[in-house]
Amino acid sequence: MKLILTRDNTEIARMLYSTFMHLSRNIWHSWCIKVILFNCSQTEK
Repeated sequence: MKLILTRDNTEIARMLYSTFMHLSRNIWHSWCIKVILFNCSQTEK
């Protein structure tokens, strides 16, 4: 029973970790795009 519990916890932790990495990557990507677009619009003016 304990073995199953720890294995499930590992799976959950891995799932949470991958989800967190995916979200942070998306946030970082959108932030980069915003900065690039902002800089481009600033230089055009």
